[in-house]
Amino acid sequence: MNRKREIEDYVRKELTSQPPKPCDFKVGDIVIYKNDFGVKFECKVIGFSVCELFKYGKFIHLDNDQHTTAYWCPHHPDNLSHK
Repeated sequence: MNRKREIEDYVRKELTSQPPKPCDFKVGDIVIYKNDFGVKFECKVIGFSVCELFKYGKFIHLDNDQHTTAYWCPHHPDNLSHK
C-alpha cells in the first residue's frame, strides 16, 4: 500500500471531521506546526481524534504534501498557527 492510500484509510477509519472540543482549526486548513524544538513545518489538518493523548489536549492530526508526517500522532492546538 502506498503512503497516500495508507493515510486516506487511516483518516476514513480513525478520524472525524469535527473536533472533540472547540478550536480554531478545521479539516483542510493549512497550518504551521511548531515542534518542541522550535522547528516549523507546513502541514494540512486531516482530521481529529480522541485517543490516549487527548488528556494532554492533543487531538489534531496533520499531513503534508510529501506525506512524511506522523499522521497518526495528534497535536495540540497551541503548537499550530494558521498560515
